[in-house]
Amino acid sequence: MNLLNVLNWNCSCNIKQLGGKAEKNNDSSKGMFKENLLFCSMLEQNQKKARGVSIALGGYINIGLVFCDDIHLTTTFHQLIDYLTKKGISITKVKFSQDVNGEAWIEHDVKEIKIKNNYLEGFYTEFELEGTCLKHTTMNIQKEAGFVGVVLCLNWTEVVSHDVVRIQQEIVQCLVELYHTLTFEYAFIGHEMEVEIHPNDVEKSLQEHHAFPVVLIGKGDYLVTFYGDTAIDGLTTQERGKKYLKVKREQ
Repeated sequence: MNLLNVLNWNCSCNIKQLGGKAEKNNDSSKGMFKENLLFCSMLEQNQKKARGVSIALGGYINIGLVFCDDIHLTTTFHQLIDYLTKKGISITKVKFSQDVNGEAWIEHDVKEIKIKNNYLEGFYTEFELEGTCLKHTTMNIQKEAGFVGVVLCLNWTEVVSHDVVRIQQEIVQCLVELYHTLTFEYAFIGHEMEVEIHPNDVEKSLQEHHAFPVVLIGKGDYLVTFYGDTAIDGLTTQERGKKYLKVKREQ
């Protein structure tokens, strides 16, 4: 039972108890019942705020891989595609803009595993994927000053219809596995998260903010995984902490 259900259950029990007393007492008791009912509602809201419960409705759960911009993007991207292909995932469509203003869009069906390099040279490049257990999965390239990221977007509603904790564990395992051959600076998983933080600043950001469900930071031959207060759906609570994992990377 998650935190929200616990709060609702406790509140409903208190209401039933208060209601039983109100039926037996006079009008003044009924007035007291109304006051207690209001207090119960306020208490529930305060408990949510105090425990940092964030209500995430809809949108996407994003999986991001972030690199410094001195990487060879084409080579790195093809390594990622090779990994996804081994997992039975393929690209079906690609669209990108030829200009930074997003006014000249090109869209292609992808019939081959090979991805043309000019797809990556465009702006706001996005790919549609198939072969996952989740529908409406896309992948996009996000370029920032000094760093670049590849982000897979999973439909939030589809993810929460499954076991969120199990899905989170499986995604973390895939990222660890991927790090053996594709050395990212850091990776993240979370509701509506984007490539916004430079690799040099990510640890400081984690210390100052706790709104990151899962972040993996590459440290050469080991990975540090940070867990925030809530899981990737933005609802399920989890224990905050970090784990260290030795990784044998392929040369």
